[in-house]
Amino acid sequence: LLKRALFDNDDEVRDRATLHLTQLAGAAGGPEAVRPSLELNLSAMEGALNAYLAADDTQQPFDVSTVPKVAPAAKPHKPPGGLMAAAGGVTAAAAGSAAAGGAAAAGAAGGAGTGAAAGYSSQYEAIIKARPEFASLGPLFKSCTPVRLTEEDTEYAIHAVKHVFPEHLVLQFDCTNTIAEQRLENVSVMLDLADAPDFEAETVLPLASMPLNEVGQCFSVLRRPAGLSAGKMGCVLKFTVKEIDPSTGEAEEEGYEDEYQVRAAPCAGHSDRET
Repeated sequence: LLKRALFDNDDEVRDRATLHLTQLAGAAGGPEAVRPSLELNLSAMEGALNAYLAADDTQQPFDVSTVPKVAPAAKPHKPPGGLMAAAGGVTAAAAGSAAAGGAAAAGAAGGAGTGAAAGYSSQYEAIIKARPEFASLGPLFKSCTPVRLTEEDTEYAIHAVKHVFPEHLVLQFDCTNTIAEQRLENVSVMLDLADAPDFEAETVLPLASMPLNEVGQCFSVLRRPAGLSAGKMGCVLKFTVKEIDPSTGEAEEEGYEDEYQVRAAPCAGHSDRET
C-alpha cells in the first residue's frame, strides 16, 4: 500500500509514503519511528487520567512520568546445542507437520490466493465509492485484477480494472505519463465495441490532467446484457498534449489532440457472476 501511494496525486501523500518506506528500510529513525513502542501500562494510565480529571484541577498539566511502565518483553529462548540444533528441531517439526497436514496446507495456499483477490477488490472499491457518478449503478459486485494494456518502458503506462455492477460494467483505466517534456490533459480511453456487440457504451469520465509520473483514473461505463456475454474491446488512449517550457517548467497554454493505441481489454459478464 505504501509503494502504491508513491504514485498518488497528492504531494503530501507521496512524501509521507516515501518517508515511511525509508523508515521501514532502517533509515530516518528506523521502523520504531513508524511503529513507536508504548512502554506505559495502559490500565494504570487510564486510572491516572481518570483521577486527574476527577480532581478538577487541570491548571497543572498531566504528569505522564507518574504512570508505571510495563516490563520489557522477554527475549526468545535459544534452544541448547547452537544454531545447527535449533535448525534441526525446526526442520523436524516442519516435516512432521507436513506429513500430518498436507491437505490443510494446500487449503491454506488457496486461501492466500483468495485473500489477494479480496485485497484488490477492497482497494478499488474505495476508488469507485469516491465517485458520485457511480452511485446510481447499484451495489458493486466485484472488482477484477488489473490488466496491463501497454508494454513495459513505453511512453504511457495504462492498466485496466473491471468493476462489475448488476447491470453495468465500469472500466477503470489507471494512466501514467512518463515523458518529462509534456503534460496530458482531457485523457480518456475510447472503446471499439465491434467485437463486444452485447455491451452498450453509456458514459465516459475523462481524466482532467495527467502530470509526469503520476497515476490518474479515467472511466468508461457500459451497460452489460443479462446472461453470459464475452468479447474484446479495442482501446485507444486519447488526450490533449501540452508541451512543457524548459525555461519555466510550465505547460504551454495551447495544445494539440493526439491518440495512442493500446491493447484490447477483455470483457466478460454474467448476471450472477463474473467469468
